[in-house]
Amino acid sequence: MRILVHVNTLDRVSSFIYQNHIAFAAYFARNHPKDIMFWYSPHRQAIDTARNLAAIDALKLECDYLMFIDDDVLIPPDAFDRLQAANKDIIAGLIYLRGYPFHVMAFREIATKVLDENKKEMLDPRLKLTYYDEIHDLAREGVELVSCEAVGFSCCLIHTDVLKALEPPYFVTGPLNTEDIYFCLKTRNLDPRPSIFVHTGVRGGHLLNPEPIEFDTKLLLTNFYDNLANKFKDEMNIKPEDEVNNQNNRNLEYIERNLKRL
Repeated sequence: MRILVHVNTLDRVSSFIYQNHIAFAAYFARNHPKDIMFWYSPHRQAIDTARNLAAIDALKLECDYLMFIDDDVLIPPDAFDRLQAANKDIIAGLIYLRGYPFHVMAFREIATKVLDENKKEMLDPRLKLTYYDEIHDLAREGVELVSCEAVGFSCCLIHTDVLKALEPPYFVTGPLNTEDIYFCLKTRNLDPRPSIFVHTGVRGGHLLNPEPIEFDTKLLLTNFYDNLANKFKDEMNIKPEDEVNNQNNRNLEYIERNLKRL
């Protein structure tokens, strides 16, 4: 088995991350003595450029898997083994966005309603995505594998058969879209359609300052930032319904612009 691991380093790496990634590589070497792990860690490349070059190298090297790990994300030493054992085409660990309210880096499809020309309510046929934050609760219930429409690539394993079925570029970052969602949505046109999952047992930590946001710290950090957020809302006279509507509008506009680029 051959695997290429891509860590895109923008500037510098925290000592916490450095030690963690060494532990990950050492674990793989110790438990996979006959397998080969290549590392690709360019300096200050655009994220979509780096990911595309990593994908090209993975295919040239005849790798079975391409794995992405961000340079600010802590992962378990056995992350690769657990992700591979799930036997999915695209599978990510449980990673949270590095900002309040700490959304899970995964998306699900939602049905929205519109009015037709006769003013009758009907379902909008266009794809709508929203953050799949329910995954956090599913993880608490012990559910390990959750199907998604798209996942973030902070800790993600991709079978190279998916790359072989696609035309490059595989990853494109636009003014209002990220390269990982672009890739996931691009695979929707393949037949058979690749499976996209989150593995809630592979729990990574997204480094803050310097504490990581992860499964075990989400509640504590949310409660801490709730106080600051509520104080700000009171001072700015922001109502709950305004906050929800603004957030939903921003999310849907972001996804719609992303879809138009496909």
